[in-house]
Amino acid sequence: ASRLDAIFAKTREGLEPLLKAVLAKKRDAPDVDALHPTLAFDHPGWKGSVEKQAELSKKVAADLGFDFTKGRFDVSTHPFTGGACPTDVRITTRYSDGNWLEGFAGTVHEVGHALYEQGRSGDAVGDGLPVSKALSMGTHESQSLLWERMVLQSKAFWEYAAPLFHEYFPHTKEASPEDFYRAINRVQPGLIRVEADELSYPF
Repeated sequence: ASRLDAIFAKTREGLEPLLKAVLAKKRDAPDVDALHPTLAFDHPGWKGSVEKQAELSKKVAADLGFDFTKGRFDVSTHPFTGGACPTDVRITTRYSDGNWLEGFAGTVHEVGHALYEQGRSGDAVGDGLPVSKALSMGTHESQSLLWERMVLQSKAFWEYAAPLFHEYFPHTKEASPEDFYRAINRVQPGLIRVEADELSYPF
């Protein structure tokens, strides 16, 4: 516990002044990270969009490598990944027509967990051996956060994903990959951990 206290104290020491500076800049210049109008959560184009969000999320999950012949993708109150073995990996997320990022970001995060599970050895040679077991919850979360923080929040990802959003949600066609990138990287502290931005998340 003392080791963790030291790690978190060091993290707070570096991040707290940065978070305060970012929030001060947002107060002084509210438009600095304003959403593109078509990406605003209250845009009427998102109303009744849950089914389309689910279709897009499944498309992206497959593109990222999730094997639907060895798993399934459903909806739940809280996103999670489970399953009995690498050939039966089950992921869930949740959708909201009041926050299009919630389900999409949740999908990429859970796909990270699922790819780790599906990547474990499931053949006769590895089955039941230590090489086929998940190393730890920390390792598991590192894989999901790699996909969520390093991939989803990158400019390169939105060069790929923005055209898909344009296809599934035509009202977003005026939003560029840069607009989506800025939307996913906004600093917006809140009380819900799974919706936290990258800067606020460690707190």
